[in-house]
Parts: sequence; C-alpha cells; structure tokens
Amino acid sequence: MATAKKPEKKETKPAKATKPEKKETKPAKATAKATEKKPAAKPAAKKPETKATVHKDYHISQREDGKWQVKGAKAEKALKIFDTQAEAIKFAKTTAGNQEGSFTIHKKDGKIRKQTY
Repeated sequence: MATAKKPEKKETKPAKATKPEKKETKPAKATAKATEKKPAAKPAAKKPETKATVHKDYHISQREDGKWQVKGAKAEKALKIFDTQAEAIKFAKTTAGNQEGSFTIHKKDGKIRKQTY
C-alpha cells in the first residue's frame, strides 16, 4: 500500500505544470489590449490643434471704486486691478499678445472706447 501512495503524489505534479500554460495565454490578451489602445492615441493628437485656435478676449473697464480692472470675457473676477487705465492697457496688451487674443477698452461710463484685435 505504501507504493500506491507514491504514484498519487506524482499525479498532482503534472497538474501544476498546466498552470504555466495559462500564463502563456495572458500575454496574448495583453497584446490585444495594446492594439485597442492605439486608436485612442490618435484623437489625443487632435486636441492640441483645437487649443491653438482658442482666441481669448480681455476687457479693460473701471470699477465702482474708481480703479481699472482687466477681466477675461465672461469672467466674474478680474485678472488684475490697476490705479490708472494706461497701466491696465499695458497689462492687457502683453496678456493678449501672449495668448493670441484681443482686448477691448471701455470708457468710464462703460461704453466701448476702442476694440483692438
């Protein structure tokens, strides 16, 4: 009977040998996933093109306290506040130039004084 137990142990060892065969199929799945990711990379290349076409607009206007502000179009908060309109215009020129944008200068009463492109 002691000899019958030894062959049973040998039968369990080949079962362990079949597990590495399953590992070989996993890399095949990983390569399939890699091919699925490639089409997703192509739309990512299109995003920088849309960013280049963005045109930012800035407005220079006087606040109720008498100071001048530079705001982005449709923005609630000012980018920066100045004591004089000339300082605000200088800041808006550099900011709009860096962002490929434009700015609009308003009079004290809020009407448009000059629109620069």
